[in-house]
Amino acid sequence: MQIRGTIFDLKKFAIHDGPGIRTTVFFKGCPLDCAWCHNPEGVKPHRETFTVLARGGGTDRDGCEKEEVVGREVTVDEVMEEIEKDVIFYEQSGGGVTFSGGEPLQQEEFLAALLRECAVKNIRTAVDTSGFAPWEALERIARQTDMILYDLKIINEQEHVKYTGVVNKLVLARLLPDRINPRFESMFAIGVDEMSWDDLNDAHYDWPTAAEVKAYTPYFRNAALDPPTMPVTPAVHVDLHEGQNTCGRIPVKYRK
Repeated sequence: MQIRGTIFDLKKFAIHDGPGIRTTVFFKGCPLDCAWCHNPEGVKPHRETFTVLARGGGTDRDGCEKEEVVGREVTVDEVMEEIEKDVIFYEQSGGGVTFSGGEPLQQEEFLAALLRECAVKNIRTAVDTSGFAPWEALERIARQTDMILYDLKIINEQEHVKYTGVVNKLVLARLLPDRINPRFESMFAIGVDEMSWDDLNDAHYDWPTAAEVKAYTPYFRNAALDPPTMPVTPAVHVDLHEGQNTCGRIPVKYRK
């Protein structure tokens, strides 16, 4: 039985979604709700009806609203048929196919099946992800693709919640999956706004001394600067959104 997935667009001759000339497949469904989202039609995972402005060649319908159904269920073979039509452009430009969204990791099995088919046909792949997914899913997909475009939105957690609707601890943790000191990190994860007087009670927590924290810091710094499983390569470009310095797309190469 063919694995099926839901997409909302398939863009040919894409030149901003990775190296060379590419085909970009847009998966439907995203756990984030970014204020600046370029593809709001890709947030919900199911087909839906959008009201859009009709644009034409100077007809009376210009500026009128119309309803449009967004999202369609497709098989792996149907998507591959479209991807393979432009193989000559990939070969000549060093391009390939980019799986974007939405958030492609929301449809992990469908994405993995497409990556396998592309590998069989020697088509280079990239996955554009926010990283907001289980580590196991990100690690699995990263091993199957040629490039991860890790779209980290905002470092500051309060700003991240304000503009994306979710906390970024889950996102940041994807780049550092292994615990260095589980005892320390289980306590350090508590934010000041989450604390109560009970948290300051030594009977509830065995808080480390200042000397212990100072000794721990170099280990964390080294791990953060040299992640053991998914190191960030020097960025070829950081494509900032207009008027924003909070959202950049950073190429990440997985060490196989």
